[in-house]
Amino acid sequence: MTKEIQDNVIASKTTKAEGLSRRRFMQGAVVLGAAAIAGTLAACDTEPSDQEPEKESEPEDVGDGTGIEWDRETEIVIVGYGGAGAVSAICATDAKAKLIVLEKQAKDVEGQPWTQTNNTRICYSAVMNFNSVAEARAYLKAVSRGRTPDDVIESWAKYAVSTVDFLQSLGGDPVDAGCTTEYPKDILPEAFDTYHQWAFRNQGPELWETLDKGCKSRDVEVLFETPGKQLLRNSDGVIIGVKAEQNGKDFYVKATKAVVLATAGFEYNEVMLQQFVWANPCRFYASPASTGDGVKMAQEVGADLWNMSLIGGRVIPYFPELGFGLMGGTPSPGILVNKYGKRFMRENWKSHSAVWESFKFSTDLGDFPAVPCFSVFDHSAYTRGPVISATGSMLKTGQYKWSDDNNAELAKGWILKGDTIEELASVIARDPDVGARMKPEVLAETLSTYNTNAAAGNDPEFGRYGNSLQTLDTPPYYALKMYPGGVNTFGGPKRNGKSQIVDVHGKAIPHLYGAGEMGSVLGFLYSGGGWNICEIITSGHIVAENAILETAWTDLA
Repeated sequence: MTKEIQDNVIASKTTKAEGLSRRRFMQGAVVLGAAAIAGTLAACDTEPSDQEPEKESEPEDVGDGTGIEWDRETEIVIVGYGGAGAVSAICATDAKAKLIVLEKQAKDVEGQPWTQTNNTRICYSAVMNFNSVAEARAYLKAVSRGRTPDDVIESWAKYAVSTVDFLQSLGGDPVDAGCTTEYPKDILPEAFDTYHQWAFRNQGPELWETLDKGCKSRDVEVLFETPGKQLLRNSDGVIIGVKAEQNGKDFYVKATKAVVLATAGFEYNEVMLQQFVWANPCRFYASPASTGDGVKMAQEVGADLWNMSLIGGRVIPYFPELGFGLMGGTPSPGILVNKYGKRFMRENWKSHSAVWESFKFSTDLGDFPAVPCFSVFDHSAYTRGPVISATGSMLKTGQYKWSDDNNAELAKGWILKGDTIEELASVIARDPDVGARMKPEVLAETLSTYNTNAAAGNDPEFGRYGNSLQTLDTPPYYALKMYPGGVNTFGGPKRNGKSQIVDVHGKAIPHLYGAGEMGSVLGFLYSGGGWNICEIITSGHIVAENAILETAWTDLA
């Protein structure tokens, strides 16, 4: 626990929260889902009868004026046991808060593929650690392009300089990988040598083990297979708990101080993707448990939303049979072409923001030409090893093993093949998402032009450079269907500098907080690896720093 949080705990002993009404709470005045709460009475007129009408059972009087029969009670309820939820739990527990974590997924069974596959556990594990608060402040101001308020930037920057210290305090052993900004100094000087990227040798599994052990050593209680369903609030609009589900039944958890939503993004919510993301379909290699649950819960109590179209990502392969996207899919030598058979971007891309290149809409065609697109490569790339990251992301869970020689996936039809480039184009054209847009002669011309330029060591079309500028001249040729998406969505409930979720008027919703990528403070440009893990650490600290200072709503009667 940081000294700032410790000092705030001491101060909280003599400070009362301001701005909340102290009038007595009305019995049964839970404004969300009130009719669904067992035992709630409804007044009605009845006709006279000789027989005494059967009386509805009175709700148990639990002494807090709500009429709810709570299954559990604590100070802070955290919804979601991923990186943000774990860091929030660690920091709040160190500040002597009592808390319970609700997690929708099942607990792992030893010796079997993982069932609890949060995004932190399957990530690369990179984390930004800034050299100074001033440099962190300047960085977020630059990449957010005016979307992130100054108070939010300031609170984030305070902890962005100690992310590695925090992980090391838990026994983690990340290694320094230097500055990995994807933009040159003349374009984004605020990202040049202002931070270092650190990562774990065993990537996400090692990072998650560090956080999970931190929670277990503090006896943090996690209720698995208990997804949060609805936020409960009283007549003053204060969030007082969570309606969850456990064993197929409603499960009510009372939170006297705060509820923290740390439920990740909406990468697997098709309705939300259709509504908020610029081009569809989008596919992700995040956890399939990321279905926007917390976003919807916050919307229901009037939360404002921000950054809903923002994605940190690239183009990736996705196969419906798996149900999740994969990392990689762009072996070398290879090129990326849109569904019209033309290159559309530099293939050695800015991998955390390359998705913007595929979102370009053609008003001449009335189409997103690169949604989907195709990774085209030759036999030399095919025989070099797995054409995707064979142990990346969800494949870490053991739910599927990509073949070492790619032949199993070729047989499944996941990898397309043609003895000539024209034949490959004809195979791609059979895809109903492509059809006649893909013309063999166009793809052949694209490849010929690229090969000529690559042989000369120059790519005047897109400026590809270095060792990746290699000719594709060893048939047969292969292709993978690729989608925009990649890492994760960033949109969700808007937060203030205290990580409180705010309504459409910018007013904090009492006792409600957000953490992690669900409503990220990033703003616009994901300029280099390590943002997500940086944010789970900074937001977890900010949540704990402020939630522990809340005056329990049960003391305000």
